[in-house]
Amino acid sequence: TVASEMKGGYPNIKLPDDVKVEEIQQKGFKFVTLPIGQVDSQSRNGRNYRKAAIQHLVEQINEKRPEGGWGHIKDEDMGTSYGPPAIRWLAAMIDKRGTAWGKGLPLTQEAQEYFDLARLTNSRVGTSLHAWVTMEGDDVTELDLIKLDLADPARVGVPMTAAKPELSTEMHDESASGQNPDESGASVPAAAIREGEAVSSPSVSTVQTEQESTTVTD
Repeated sequence: TVASEMKGGYPNIKLPDDVKVEEIQQKGFKFVTLPIGQVDSQSRNGRNYRKAAIQHLVEQINEKRPEGGWGHIKDEDMGTSYGPPAIRWLAAMIDKRGTAWGKGLPLTQEAQEYFDLARLTNSRVGTSLHAWVTMEGDDVTELDLIKLDLADPARVGVPMTAAKPELSTEMHDESASGQNPDESGASVPAAAIREGEAVSSPSVSTVQTEQESTTVTD
């Protein structure tokens, strides 16, 4: 991973070199950096995110550059719904403390203003993952990311993912960051989870998807 430290302890994650930084910034957009996970953290839903799962999260952001919306879509809409995304995640890393960081590009003026005003008011924003996972008991050992959405900071599943955003402009010669894969075993079928919604009275519904798994909404 190529990163240096910004003010406040936030890492300066280098963007992939095929991102047209100058053109993006000429349009008035800035990049946002946020914590997106923590090795061995426990969500409010009682799931423990082990190192392999957090590494999968980081690797898939670096490989796929996934989008994120304003909150999660409903289970029944997963196969057909596509709302305008709020952010595209471009790079990620894990620091020596086991904190996963993501760097994203707000995709609309509304999203850019949301982050700008959060920064100016010293306020938190939230992120929440939507992913297929493999569980060993209460441990998340494997993770296949669907989206990394924006969320109400008061309702995120993993508390540390509610944080003040760091906005930045970039130089044009930045290079890609990445993580080495981690080995982990699978003991039960994958299930789709969404961290960050109401944690009392969770509902569970079975949906037919390509993975034919159980979708858990927390």
